[in-house]
Amino acid sequence: MRIVSDRIEIGNRLLAIRKKRGFTQMEAADRADISERTYADIERGAQNMRVKTLCKICTSLEITPNYLLVDD
Repeated sequence: MRIVSDRIEIGNRLLAIRKKRGFTQMEAADRADISERTYADIERGAQNMRVKTLCKICTSLEITPNYLLVDD
């Protein structure tokens, strides 16, 4: 098991799951109650996110934080 700490890798995982769910960035941001700009920056790996934001995004995309942060 490896903990993922690279922002770009986490962003790529978010992108993949968002597309799998069929959401636009705007829809994902709205569902997570964050700005579209913040969501886009996180997905691009340009911004770190707080734990609270991580939890909101995970809830909105119906995934666990482990999906983003842990490699099996």
